[in-house]
Amino acid sequence: MSQMDVERVEELKRLSSAYPADGTLYYELGQLYCKSRQYMDAIYLFTAAITVEPDYAEAYLALGDAYAAEGHTFGARQIYEEGMTVASRARSSLHLLQTFQERVTALANA
Repeated sequence: MSQMDVERVEELKRLSSAYPADGTLYYELGQLYCKSRQYMDAIYLFTAAITVEPDYAEAYLALGDAYAAEGHTFGARQIYEEGMTVASRARSSLHLLQTFQERVTALANA
């Protein structure tokens, strides 16, 4: 992790302690951990984001990606499918729904 990323992680940790119901903070932390290939930490954080904001479709996509990066294709596929349901219910963008479908298809063809 770069020094700037380390500082951002510390800032986001402080903020998530102060605002534990803000799923965006967990999501952003998870993205930083994915960037440094710390996928298990990212999985924990994306799961926290979904726990506090169950309709956070982007967090499902990131969680599925982290599972896939760890080699857990079955778990990734389940998360992507859940994410598609959430995204449909939340009337998310067509692009996001297509991205979920592409990930599921890619896993099925792997």
